[in-house]
Formats: sequence, C-alpha cells, structure tokens
Amino acid sequence: MDGSIPTAEEARERAAAHVDPFREAVLEVAADLEFETFLLGSTRPDFAAGLDREDSVLAAWKRELHMTVGLQLEERWESLGRTVAFDRPEVIFKLDPLSGRVTRQIAPVFVYGRYRKLDRTVPQTHWDCRPCRGTGRELPPKRRGRRHPPRSRTPTPPPDAPICPDCGGTGRRYPDSVEELLAAVIVPALDGTAGTLHGMGREDIDALMLGDGRPFVLEVTDPCRRSIDADAAIAALDAGPAAGRVQLARGPWIGSHRTLRVVKHSSPSKSYLARARVERELRVEDVAAVEALEGQTIEQQTPKRVVHRRADLVRPRVLERVRARLDPDDAGRLELEVRAQSGTYIKEMISGDGGRTTPSVAELLGAPAICEELDVVAIHFDEGGGVPGVDGADARGAARGAG
Repeated sequence: MDGSIPTAEEARERAAAHVDPFREAVLEVAADLEFETFLLGSTRPDFAAGLDREDSVLAAWKRELHMTVGLQLEERWESLGRTVAFDRPEVIFKLDPLSGRVTRQIAPVFVYGRYRKLDRTVPQTHWDCRPCRGTGRELPPKRRGRRHPPRSRTPTPPPDAPICPDCGGTGRRYPDSVEELLAAVIVPALDGTAGTLHGMGREDIDALMLGDGRPFVLEVTDPCRRSIDADAAIAALDAGPAAGRVQLARGPWIGSHRTLRVVKHSSPSKSYLARARVERELRVEDVAAVEALEGQTIEQQTPKRVVHRRADLVRPRVLERVRARLDPDDAGRLELEVRAQSGTYIKEMISGDGGRTTPSVAELLGAPAICEELDVVAIHFDEGGGVPGVDGADARGAARGAG
C-alpha cells in the first residue's frame, strides 16, 4: 500500500481481500458461543487514519466487508437460526484489519426469578468491610485537613499494612450474600464471568424473605451460553453453601432488558410479619389502638440507621392493612401483620425512631417499642400476565414449595 486514499471502488476491492479471513476468524471465535443474533464491526483500515467517520470511502469499505461477511455467516448459520441484528445483538464480532484479529463483545444475560432468604445473617448483596473499605488491610489514619479518596475509588494500603482486625483480612463485612450464592450457581451454568443482582427492593439483613420470594434479575456478564437448565440450577443451589439459607421460589428463567427495567422500577406493596417488644404490659384494648393505623398515612423521616447513606427526607407512606395479636405467653410481646406501601420502614413504624416516624406503635401505646423480628411474607408483584421479557408461560405458575 502507498498510503494514498483510495477511491470508493478501490476501497471495496481492498475490503474484499478481508472477507474470507474475517469470516473464518469469526467462525473460530464463535465456536463456543450460544447466540441467535449478531453484528459485525471493525476498526479503521490503514488508509483511513485521517478520514472522517462518515467519509464515503470508509463507508464503502465497511459496507462491502460487513455486508458480505454478514450474509455469508447468515447462510452458514441458517440451520441455527442466527441472524444479523442492529438492535441489541447478543454478540458483536469486531475485526482489526491491521492485525487480522477478531474480538467478540458478548451482551449480558438477564436471569429472572424469585428468591427466598431463610437466614438472618445473609445480606442481599456483597458488603465491603467499612474500616478497610474492602482492602483487607488497615488504612493509614486520615491526616488533618485531608480526606480518604472518594468512596467510588478503592484506596491502596501500604504493602506492609497490617491485616484489618475487623474483617480478618477478607475485606468483607459478611462472608457471603444472596447475590453471591445465586451467582455461584447461575454464572457457571451460563459459562459467564460475573453476576450482579438487581432486586425488586431489598430486605434488611436480619429479616427473612418468605412466601413466593422476592423478584430479582441476575445480570450475567460475558456468558457463552444463553439458556439455562432451571432444574439443574435449583438442585445445585440446594446442594451447595446456600442450602437452607437461600432458595429459588421461582425460576431461574432467561429474561431481557425489559425484565430488568420492570424489576428495577416496580414498587409493589409488601406484606410483613413483625414481632414487637413493648415496655409495658399489653391489654386487649391495645390491639384496637394499633390496628387503628390501618389506612393511615404515616410520615417517615429517613431512619437514623440509614441516614448516613440516604437523603434525610420525610416520606409519606400508606399502611394498607394492620392486624395485631397479643402473645398469650408474654404480656409485653405483640405480633403484627402489616401490608404497606413500598418503601415503608416497618421497624421504625413500630419504634417511632425517636419521633422521626409518626404515628407509630410506640406513640399509640405510650411506651417504648422495638421490632425484635421481621419477616417479609409477600411482594405483591402480579405475574398473572407473565413477566415482560420472559418467554412463554414460565413465570405464571405457582411458586415452588419451601421444602
């Protein structure tokens, strides 16, 4: 090549020389992949270094290369039902014409399901150890007038820094999480590299998630497979570290971006079972006093326990249903069944959080009260018409038993 800019016709001829190597390289890098839609791309050829992206010569080169190879691959893969897609292709194959190398960019898979959490020590997602910020080593003390790097940037402790005494060098506040227990089964089943959990809300670490479970999407990155054997995944989860702690009540099923949007942006009401301790002897008339909360809108200022990470605002929340029962064996114990608007802090609805939630159970009873145990028993998300992005009737059946 003399380095001169070719005509459009010459560019097409040059592109033709890359067709066979490009096609064969794509077939090689696609050999271990499961997919139905693909797209071709390329970096700039040697003659196009100074050309605008929209230059007609460069466009002619790309059109000849991508169209020819795309048609040949569609014909080659016809029996597999694979086609070119310009909107959200499952994999993109990109040619570097200078090296002849082809790389692949695989779209994530979105796995939908519902999980139960049966262990009061498991968080929904991974938590870094706060003192060492996930490094596993002691960080140097902050100097006066200086700050640690922003939370989004992980600090680098000195090479000789001692092990963090809070986490024992693990860098973790808790040994595992719902996210990691599910990912440990689903990510290998899809031959992916990592999994990120998107839940339809989250329960407190010390709360159980019961009933039909909490809807979630696990986003699996770089998956070589795009289908999953649900029965095998359930069996693997039940036989591993999650046994008796985290279960799949529904799913897992393959979803889509639409499924992810629904899970992230839906705000269904939730039902809870709470066991409260009141610092006085309870009487029968107290049941009616507490149940008077039903239908009320309470005002909740961001709880003290989370205000360090959430905006300090007052939020109105509707209590749709409230039922109370006295404990016949404990005069200071009250059991509550509550259905509430999404985002309601049930523990603070009971305690009042020092006046930050009003009215509250403590306020109505005129005595301090705390929530001793909390279970989420239902997420009122209607799957009767199916879940957007999840194929067929998979997501419309009854939840799996809690064996």
